[in-house]
Amino acid sequence: FGLSVGASAAKFNALNPNFSSLVSPLESQIHAIKMQSIKLNCANMIGFFDPKDSLSYEYQQEFEKIFGSKNIKLITDIYIPPTSQTSACVFVGLNFSKSDQIISHLSKSKIGYIFGTGDWNMHADELRTYMKSFFKDSIDVKVYAPTGWLSDQNKNSKKFRDDIKNTFSIIANPIGAYAYDAILIGAEMLCQSENIETVIKQGKVKSHLLRNYTGISKTNNLISTMNMVEFKRVK
Repeated sequence: FGLSVGASAAKFNALNPNFSSLVSPLESQIHAIKMQSIKLNCANMIGFFDPKDSLSYEYQQEFEKIFGSKNIKLITDIYIPPTSQTSACVFVGLNFSKSDQIISHLSKSKIGYIFGTGDWNMHADELRTYMKSFFKDSIDVKVYAPTGWLSDQNKNSKKFRDDIKNTFSIIANPIGAYAYDAILIGAEMLCQSENIETVIKQGKVKSHLLRNYTGISKTNNLISTMNMVEFKRVK
């Protein structure tokens, strides 16, 4: 068997039925974005995607299911119509490393909220630097990204966060949390000869895991609650 701490869109079930990812399926990210956009009373949600990027195309497909095709824009057509509605929202369906151009463009538009992919959480410091460079003091824009782990979501996560900080003087991130859970889950699968679903639901390590896994998706991604992280501009 194999365990991944990434690849929200990979169809592991087609590659190897014994290979799973601790990252929630891609559609869970889009659903979390939808719920957050409702809370923020977004007047409209526009999605930007790169037709040449396979992962971006996966995001486009899921986005279309929820928000419709009329709101889809390609990065070759980066244009935000002038608007006075500060509640307008944009989703950038690209990994962070490919998003700098569009973030720069959006900084010149009257957009209230920008949503990124889960990958943006792995580059939090760089994202805040971008915001400081691109967004003027007068622009009130908020940036959000979905994540499967928050450092204060339960007692195990809080202890993990504090231990990482005290031992290594660094801030724990989702990849570290996923890797931690993967080691525990993988160890029990090996030592107890159990399948992954049994381990996450009733295994001996269940009480030590950092996330509450509720099942496995059809693509072999573990399912858990998705949260949203807000990135604030550094003054």
